[in-house]
Amino acid sequence: MYISMVLRIKTYDDTIAPVKPPEYAINPSKPRPLKRIAPAPERFERIFNLACALESSGQVQEAALWCESLFSLAGNDVESARAYCLWAQLNELQGKWEDTLEAVCTGLSILGTPLPVNKDHIAQQLQEYIKRTTHTLNHRSMESLLSLPKVTSDKHEVTMELLYRAIPSAVQINPPLFVLADLMLFDMTVKHGTTKVSCKNFVDCGIIMGSMLQQYDKGYEFGRAAYQLLKRHDANELLCAVEFVFATYISHWKEHFSSSIACFERATIAGLETGDLTHTSYTFVHCNLRKLFTGETLQDCEAHNRRITQFLRNANTHNQTALPEIAHRVITELKSRCDAIAHKRLKDDHVFIARVESSNNAVDIGLLGQMIAWIAYLDEDYRTALYWSRRTLPYVYALEGMFHLPDYFLVYTLSILKCLQDDAGLSIIDFDAHNALALNLSRLRDWACLCPDNFAHKYHLAHAEYKRFENAKAKSIDESYQAALDTIAPSDFSYQRAAILTHRATHMKHQGDIANAKRNYQNAISLYMKWGARFKAERLQSDLDAL
Repeated sequence: MYISMVLRIKTYDDTIAPVKPPEYAINPSKPRPLKRIAPAPERFERIFNLACALESSGQVQEAALWCESLFSLAGNDVESARAYCLWAQLNELQGKWEDTLEAVCTGLSILGTPLPVNKDHIAQQLQEYIKRTTHTLNHRSMESLLSLPKVTSDKHEVTMELLYRAIPSAVQINPPLFVLADLMLFDMTVKHGTTKVSCKNFVDCGIIMGSMLQQYDKGYEFGRAAYQLLKRHDANELLCAVEFVFATYISHWKEHFSSSIACFERATIAGLETGDLTHTSYTFVHCNLRKLFTGETLQDCEAHNRRITQFLRNANTHNQTALPEIAHRVITELKSRCDAIAHKRLKDDHVFIARVESSNNAVDIGLLGQMIAWIAYLDEDYRTALYWSRRTLPYVYALEGMFHLPDYFLVYTLSILKCLQDDAGLSIIDFDAHNALALNLSRLRDWACLCPDNFAHKYHLAHAEYKRFENAKAKSIDESYQAALDTIAPSDFSYQRAAILTHRATHMKHQGDIANAKRNYQNAISLYMKWGARFKAERLQSDLDAL
């Protein structure tokens, strides 16, 4: 992580040494030094590079102090915009999403490319840029886009850099603005040529084309094209960002999830080597979520989560603090004994829930709600699972493209069905449940067709439970359970294999097939214990003993 800073600082002479913020950057009343002042352009570049080096090494606060002095040293609009771009980056690392976007908007205004903040204006421009993008893609092949010339104008290059800097924060608190910024960046690429940030823009366009416009083939093509642009621009400093986005939002549409784990690992190495703290922190967090949702043992996920927390503390970044804490609480609860939980259940921790919801971070709020619903479902508290699924629904747009979104719709679907079957649950069905079921099953089926290895078992389980609700023939129901089991590789999704066996055991019990019900319960208990979910294994053991 420190390589980047060391290499840059070695190029400095004593014009700006020692490495500490100048007093006039902190206290304007202090006189500026009169001796050995380099010409303004040279001093701007040296201080800019120093602030970047400090940021890359995790010294964010010190980098910010140096960055403040850049505003008075900037000799033209481009330099002013570059200072705001760096200021945006420093704010993003501290989790100051609004301040980040404000800095980006200021820098873009200086360069004559305003970015709207009003939601109506964003919606209007989105329509325009979606039309432009659609027209471009209808008339240009991916090969022609990859062969675009490189940007030659400093103004255009910095404008594109500012749009790029808007994206991480916009994803968190204003996803429509994220889409608009990316489409504006793509439009500039088509008009003025590619730059290094076009690599990240291409993979981001993959998210938009796939999960938002349901053109998954085109989205995957954009994602793969980003790697070709990386080579063309020799943009190793963008490798972490590209690998992170491809792993988090795109690869699982077409590839087994193990490919995304490899992407995350490459992203981590690249991020640490180049000092990309922003995307390295995202990579650590989302890699652990991927492992959690694919059935890696809870013990391993917990150990990885501790390393994440330590990294974020050492790197002095605060842009991903909520998700590791959510993961920690979920893992702790899954591992606890159901009759002796020594901590407050996540669903009852109203202080923590209020803190996450008050952040206005749609990704954090969406994942929190999904996690509470997931734990409630495993605990067979279907009313709570349905309540939190419904409460989370307004934030699902922020989770589009993420690997675990199908799990949200699976839990949502199963909770609706269980509450419809239970008279006591009908009191919370205040929506068109049948329409919701149809939409959810349709989405699960689409994902299953997209990549059966990752998603088919979720659809088959939901379909089996829907058949039970519709009183279909027992043989047909069991065939759907078997299809769900058959589409999971032996080493994948241990907890979901256990869930399928549990539902199948319940079905067989109701059919009077006690012997097979016991066998399925026993297999499910074994899988839950292997995963590390003691509370669920003990609950099922009680059900088994009752037989």
